[in-house]
Amino acid sequence: MSLIALYQPDLRTRARLVDALSPEHELIQCDSWPDLWGIAIRRTLSGAVVDPYSAFDPVSLPELRHFRRRFPGTALVVYADFTGRELDLYHLGHMGVDGVILVGGDEGPVHLLDRVEVALSSSLAKRVTDALRGVLPELGLRALRWAIEHAHEDLQVPDLARAVRMSPRALSRELRTRGLPAPRHLLLWGRLFQAARMLDAAGATVEEVAFRLGYATGASLGRAFREQTGVSPTELAGREGGVDLVLSSFVTFIRDGDDEEEGLRRWSTPAVRRAVLRSFLSP
Repeated sequence: MSLIALYQPDLRTRARLVDALSPEHELIQCDSWPDLWGIAIRRTLSGAVVDPYSAFDPVSLPELRHFRRRFPGTALVVYADFTGRELDLYHLGHMGVDGVILVGGDEGPVHLLDRVEVALSSSLAKRVTDALRGVLPELGLRALRWAIEHAHEDLQVPDLARAVRMSPRALSRELRTRGLPAPRHLLLWGRLFQAARMLDAAGATVEEVAFRLGYATGASLGRAFREQTGVSPTELAGREGGVDLVLSSFVTFIRDGDDEEEGLRRWSTPAVRRAVLRSFLSP
């Protein structure tokens, strides 16, 4: 479960959100914009769903932009009626909100949950690729971002290649030339980043996370996690910092091999895994 704050003054619309999101996420209902800010300061939010057009406590675009910059790791979703405010959609896109849901559109529970899940994935992918700028070339950033955003789908290398507008063979060649992991390994790392985000949340179980990411069993996810990070997903469940650990592990994976197979051999050694953990735990 991800921790998501809701600021939706309209009680009927708020009830729709609660009905759609509560089975999968832990929700905090906020009665005012300052209330949401206070919660975001005290706790690490995975996401915030906001209606800025309340007649009683409206939120201006500059205030939303300030929230976006102050809490870049929180997926920001605007769920509102944009009638007469269509230009705001452009401004929201420009400031980098992670999702927009239109009141009066498809507001069924499945659609609402899906839109919030997409926003959470988009926020995670942006956070990871922003951290890797200067480490990965642009092709690697694009491919990894797509792999993270679509980690919950049953995708193969041809899907990733199409997303970056290359053939599978050309993508493999270009990644190898740049010293980057093969496409299938980028897809694996995309799932590991998503697994770490889901495991950060209180109440998450390894089995639930594995199922949502297409693994047949929790043990399958556990093997992948241990091979690539040196720790088990059980050790991360319910504790913050899993995404940072996977990020540190990914950077080490990239830097430890001149070619893919050599990198994999070096990465599989306990000494390398311990070194990553010491680096991650050091102040």
